Amino acid sequence: MRKTRVGHERLPLERANRRLVDPPRMTQRPVTAVETGILSFHAALLGQILHPTGEIVHERMASAEAAVRGGRG
Repeated sequence: MRKTRVGHERLPLERANRRLVDPPRMTQRPVTAVETGILSFHAALLGQILHPTGEIVHERMASAEAAVRGGRG
């Protein structure tokens, strides 16, 4: 069955809405990445959160840890 023009134009929006409201998929991917060793737990947890300055929280923490370790050496 062919879709109307309006039906065809709504298809991407419907797909995007499905992706936004699919919590199992959103949580399973980072868990799998941690289990397989692709990401650390902190990278999976904090890799999506932005600091008010626009930096990713995980990257800011990693740079702060590197500075502290470099200062102690």
